[in-house]
Order: sequence, then C-alpha cells, then structure tokens
Amino acid sequence: LMRQDMGNMLFFANFMKLMKLDLKVDQVSILREYQEQVPLEFDFHREARNLRTIRESLVGDPQCAAVKLPALHEKLSSKRVLTMEYLSGKSLNEHMVAVEREMERRASLDLPGPGEPASPVQPVTLGFEPQKLVERLLLAFGHQIFLDGVFHSDPHPGNVLVLDNSEVGLIDFGEVKELDADLMVHFAKLTIALAWRDEAKILPLLDATGLVVDGVPRDFMPAVGYVMFDTRMDIAEAHMSPLDMDVPDYLKHAAVTTFPQEYFMILRVTALIRGILAAFGADASASQIWEPYARECLRRRGVEPPLPPLPHDRRAPVHEITKKGSKSAGSIYTRMRLLAQWLRDHELPHDRRTLTPLAIAGLTTVQEIADASQEQLKAGLVKYSSEQAERIRTLATEAAAELRAS
Repeated sequence: LMRQDMGNMLFFANFMKLMKLDLKVDQVSILREYQEQVPLEFDFHREARNLRTIRESLVGDPQCAAVKLPALHEKLSSKRVLTMEYLSGKSLNEHMVAVEREMERRASLDLPGPGEPASPVQPVTLGFEPQKLVERLLLAFGHQIFLDGVFHSDPHPGNVLVLDNSEVGLIDFGEVKELDADLMVHFAKLTIALAWRDEAKILPLLDATGLVVDGVPRDFMPAVGYVMFDTRMDIAEAHMSPLDMDVPDYLKHAAVTTFPQEYFMILRVTALIRGILAAFGADASASQIWEPYARECLRRRGVEPPLPPLPHDRRAPVHEITKKGSKSAGSIYTRMRLLAQWLRDHELPHDRRTLTPLAIAGLTTVQEIADASQEQLKAGLVKYSSEQAERIRTLATEAAAELRAS
C-alpha cells in the first residue's frame, strides 16, 4: 500500500511537470528519493546494521563522545522486532512544546500601560544549552557524512534526546542514507567553500551538483548554498520564505527547477537542524563544524583539499568576523529577538510581518536603526505607519545617545 501511494504521488508530480503546472520546486526528484528510502525503514535487519555501524564508528571519535546511540540487543531482535537500550531523557520535541506553551502564556499576560515600566522578559529555563547541544549533534553528523558515508537522515526533534550533562541521544535509524565516494568528495569540497565563504568556489561546485534555481540573480546562488547545505542563521535569507509578502521580488520568483536527488537527504538534515536552531534562538554553522571532517574525507581519498582563498578575494570567513567582534556568526536571530522585545516594551508592532523588512534592510539592532540612512529607514519600517516609524526612529536615537553617554 505504501509503495502504491508513493508511486501515485510520483505519477502526479510527473503529470504536474508535464502540464507545466509549476510549484517552484523539483517534486519529482524529491519523491523519487523518498520512493527509494522510505521502504527501507521497514527493513529491521538493515536498521540494526546501520545502528551498529554508526554507533561503533562514533564511539571511536572523541569529538562525538557526548553523542549517545542506543546499544542493540541482537539476541532479542529479529526481522520484525528491534530491541535497543533505553536512553533516559526528553526529546527536543517535548522541550519545544514546553517553550511554545510558556511563550503563549507570557503573550497572554497584560502588557504594561503607557508610562508604566516594562519588566524584562526572562528566558525560558530549559536545563540544557541548545547551542552546545546542536553543535555536538552537528559534529556527529559531520563524522557520519564525511567519514562513514552513512548517516541518520531523519534528525527531527522527536529523534533527538536531551540526556544528562547536555549529552545528546540520537534514535530511530530506520531512515539512513548511504553516499558514494564521488558524492562525498564533491560535498566535502562544497562544505569547505561554504565554511570559508569562498563564493568563487561555491558557484561552480553548486552547479556541478546539478542544482538549478531559476528566477534569481547569479550572485544570489551562494545564499542558496548556505540555506540548503549549511545551518547558518546569521544571514537574512535563512529567515525568509518565498511565500512571505515582504521578501525581495527575486526571491518571490525563485524556482528550484532541478534538485539533485542524491543530495536531498543532506538537505533534509540541514533543514531539520536549522528548524531546531530557530526554535531555540540558537545558531551554528554546519559547514564550519564540518570543515575538519570534510578535509579528512579528502585526505583519505587522496584528494588535495582546496587552499583558503586569498584575503583580497573573499569576505572574511565567519570565524574571523567573530574574532574581530563585528556582527558575530549566529547573532542575527538573537539580535532580531532583542529588537522585537525592545519594540514590544514600547508597545510597537513586533511580529514577523513587521520585522522581516527590518532584517532585509540590515537593521537588526536599535543602534543600527539610530545610525540608518533615510533610505534604509524607509525600506526597513515599511510595515509601520508614518507615526510609528517616526517614533521608532526617535526612540532609537535617544537610546543610542544614552548608551554613548554612559
């Protein structure tokens, strides 16, 4: 029945493509990949083999010591039953639901009236550090993708557990993707280029995957690479959707006409982890965490790793920007959240509709609003009334002056 359903979905996607009824994404390649992968979830012998292989490999990597996979009880397992060690901990999904409920509760509380002091919003107590947890999870995926060529391809929040001491539990190895050596080498090169923001290398490497995105300028393609194959949240595009009314026109017309089937499960991993980062207001760059693994992948296959680009040929990589104290990697989400809180404290609109133009205009802090040109303010405050926009500008200017005076 499942195979029949998948076949029907693929037939429909091919029909839509034939009739040129464009949904702006290559559904056929995605469904073909699912058609191949989903039935494998019911092969318990394969799942047991995948769990055993990945678990034994991660145990040998000190970088992945904080990532725990359940041990397999082979004598209690069969082709119809898998028996594994019980990992004690709550799933990330449970933590996310708790955070959502708490934020809804806070939103239902009355806001301070005019002239009343606004109490600071206290962070939700989680009992673990989302940033550290996701970084550990990414290390484990770097090992799997680049060293093993076999990786867990379904790290949704229900499959990721928070264990004691911020250790990470990863369960359910029914959906596992195997990569061939050529793809591993190519993705390793792409990952290194993404880590260094080396756009001169990113573009041809993206092209060589077979990815085709129509309706966007050529210089937008590196951003496509970051969104699809990295987890960075410090770029505006990571917070945009073509369905949003406020995104630039070129993004509204973006169409992924061809997506390389063999890369889809890698995209799935980065997309799921990006969702986890967004839920907890954290940020981590998969490409930077994965870069050492990507280099080791190339070394093992006798491929010379690419040299870092010359300083005058590139923008500084994220880790250099962070060291210099500029807009640090992983800070845009935090900055926008703090800006939203500041607007809320002053009884001004602070939802996604009003904040998206500010992010696109590069106005992510009160200081940036205070220093902005009239053109930037006009673009960033487009969803506010003229009175609200003037009030925001005035409040930001006053706050910046107070900060300088202090």
